[in-house]
Amino acid sequence: GEVLGGSIVGGNAAELISVIALAVTANLKVSDIVESLLVHPALSEALAEAAE
Repeated sequence: GEVLGGSIVGGNAAELISVIALAVTANLKVSDIVESLLVHPALSEALAEAAE
């Protein structure tokens, strides 16, 4: 499905919310996040894992 929005609370939320913001503004699907290349190691990898 299409990413419609998201909320993140925590110390490193800024790193994670940027991926969600991009997905919303670009009308991306959850599968697009799963297939994207993310910096490793990074908290944003958790979004791809959660989407799976």
